[in-house]
Amino acid sequence: MYYPSSTTYTTQSYRKFKKQEDKVENTNAIQDYHLQRTLKQVEQLQRDLEQAKMEEQNSQKQRRQAEEKLYHFQLKYDDMNKECMNLREKIAKAEGDRQVIRAQGEGEVKALNVQINYLEKQISELKLDNEKLKKENEQLHHQVLDAKNLSKKPIQNIPQNPQQQQQRPQSYY
Repeated sequence: MYYPSSTTYTTQSYRKFKKQEDKVENTNAIQDYHLQRTLKQVEQLQRDLEQAKMEEQNSQKQRRQAEEKLYHFQLKYDDMNKECMNLREKIAKAEGDRQVIRAQGEGEVKALNVQINYLEKQISELKLDNEKLKKENEQLHHQVLDAKNLSKKPIQNIPQNPQQQQQRPQSYY
């Protein structure tokens, strides 16, 4: 029987130990690489989330500004409408008095009609502006909803356990 010398046995043990040590180091390096890659993905997703939150805040701010504008236009519209009603009442009164003071009444009626036409034109312009603001408000509302939905989406494709990451064939190591 052949017995290996002690140096041969020690060298073989060392080589076997070294192979195992290299294998562990390779496994650690691969796991470290996957961990670093996952951390970078998490950081990118955090940046994306922050960006979505900022966009949501901006769209909410724009929406509030548009709502304030719409409110002021609505007040203006109501005031113009009241003024128009008052002018119509004056016209009705002037037409009743017209038979008594025809010359003076006709001039006043004409002036009031001009004012009414002017105010009705302004009212129609305000209605158009009001419609535009409603559409803009609706768009901003949809943007806010989209931003909220984006910020509420769960983070996907990030493995919770490093062992769940892609498994490579043993021959790869």
